[in-house]
Parts: sequence; C-alpha cells; structure tokens
Amino acid sequence: MQFACRSSTRRFGLLVGLLLILAVIAGCTAAVSPGTPGEQSPAEEVSAVFDLGVVTENVSKEIIIGGQSLKTIEDISKSCGCTSVGVGKGEVLDFSLPFVVRIDMTGKAPGPQSQSFRVVFTDGTTYSARLTFDYWPLPRAEPLYLVFRSDESEKEVRFVFPREKNPAIVAVDSPSHVSWEVVSARESGKEEMMVRIRVNRAALGKAEEGVITIRTTSPRRDDIKIPYLILMN
Repeated sequence: MQFACRSSTRRFGLLVGLLLILAVIAGCTAAVSPGTPGEQSPAEEVSAVFDLGVVTENVSKEIIIGGQSLKTIEDISKSCGCTSVGVGKGEVLDFSLPFVVRIDMTGKAPGPQSQSFRVVFTDGTTYSARLTFDYWPLPRAEPLYLVFRSDESEKEVRFVFPREKNPAIVAVDSPSHVSWEVVSARESGKEEMMVRIRVNRAALGKAEEGVITIRTTSPRRDDIKIPYLILMN
C-alpha cells in the first residue's frame, strides 16, 4: 500500500513538471510580437500598372513612386532589352521625384502589348510596374530617301499602312519629269503596296534634289514625303 502511494506521488510530480514546462513555452511564444528582431517579416512590394494608350513610335513615361523615402537600389530587372529605366544599381532613389522609363519600338509588331520592370532595394523592398500600350505605327515609305544614280531612271518604293484596310495612293506631287505607278499590292488586307517612281532624264539638264509627296487615303497620315536626289553623268 505504501509503495502504491509513492508511485502515485511520483506520477503526480512528473505531471506537474510537464505542465510547468508547457506554461513556460507558451509564455515565451506569446512574448514574441510581429516585428521582433529575429522574426522574418515579408518584404514590402509595391506594384503599378500604367496604360499608355495608342503609341506610334518610341515612348517615354515619367514614374513617381510617391512618398518621402530615400532608398538605395540593389538591382533592376526588365522584361525586354527594349525597355530602359532612368536609374541604376547603387543609386539612391528619391520616391518623391520622377524617373523616366523608355520603350524602343524598333522591330515590334503592331498591336496591344506590354513591358515591365522591377527595382529591388537594399532593404529588401521592391517596386515593380507594367506599362501597357497599343502599338500602331504610322504609314511609312521604305526607303525613306531615293537616290537615282546616273545609270538609273526608276526606283520602287514600298508603302506600309499598318492595320488599315484597303488604303490607296491617290496622287503624287512631283515635278513633271517624275512619274509614278502602283505596281503591286499585298492581298492580305492590302496593308502594303509597291510604287514605281520613274525619272524622265531627257527633261533634265543637271542634277536635281527635291521632295516627292505621296497623297494617301489614310486617316492617320494623308501624305508621305520622300526626299530624292537625281545624279547626272
């Protein structure tokens, strides 16, 4: 009977000790509050979207993050090499001042698209932005400048009318010794056409430099000017 009492007392003591240990652990856990040194809090990330609308050429956008912060830039990433951000690694960025982001449209296909960038600061916070736009380049001529060498009397010029249905060339303003004709048109929407420009050298007595103006039905660009140079022997 005495042995049973001792065994019961020992079990009771172990139970009390275990409860005390659990109480201490719970107290320590409760003492740790958000932001306590040693606790990993998620880094702040600010993001934004800017709609640039319809753009016809290279575009720039001034961006202000906002606020009174001064932070050092650790890294910058971009979705495309065509996008340049007007700040660099190691620079201190003042959130109250604008920086310029530029997008180069060279080689881009017409239509809706976007570019983005992300700035990481040395304190772990980040700022990211996405710039959306609808690229709709103006009608253009290729080449932009015509040179008729002494043995040349005609040149072909390619006209491109992006995203326009059935454009037409209605007139060419040029000297009487320069004539023109449409020699081909692309069938898929007829966004492109080829024009042959001819020079009547018999009507020329010397070299000539001037401008040919192409009149079109385009609502976005009703004339396209092409400088030219005619060389003589």
